[in-house]
Amino acid sequence: MWVNTYFMSSVRVYSDVGKSDTRGYMSKQQQVVSSPLKHNKLVPIDSLTPHTRNYRSHPDDEIAHLMESIKSNGLYRNIVVASDGTTILAGHGVVEAARRLGIQDIPVYSVDFEANDPRALKLLVSDNEISHLAEGRYA
Repeated sequence: MWVNTYFMSSVRVYSDVGKSDTRGYMSKQQQVVSSPLKHNKLVPIDSLTPHTRNYRSHPDDEIAHLMESIKSNGLYRNIVVASDGTTILAGHGVVEAARRLGIQDIPVYSVDFEANDPRALKLLVSDNEISHLAEGRYA
């Protein structure tokens, strides 16, 4: 059985594999994978700028849904910025929804690499594409 536990600055993956496992894993094997997310801080929303290579747009109906989610549940989605503290790598739609709601300050995570570093671009693409891999439960 695999159980994922997420922390602010690291992801710990625990596997509990029984003795009958043919792959030879030890029981309760532990692997730690570091996350590039470093600083969680509150920043003025007007200081944030979209990444110049963000290729996704957010239609008004999606922004409206995000606005309703923020009003109902608060800001719980991650917004990730590059080391400059202003270039958005993940969370473009959430930032736009928060702007339209008149939110002045917003929590962000920053990474220790520049906006055009290959790792930043990978994060940008991952944020845009991974959700497309999900399958509907009630299809």
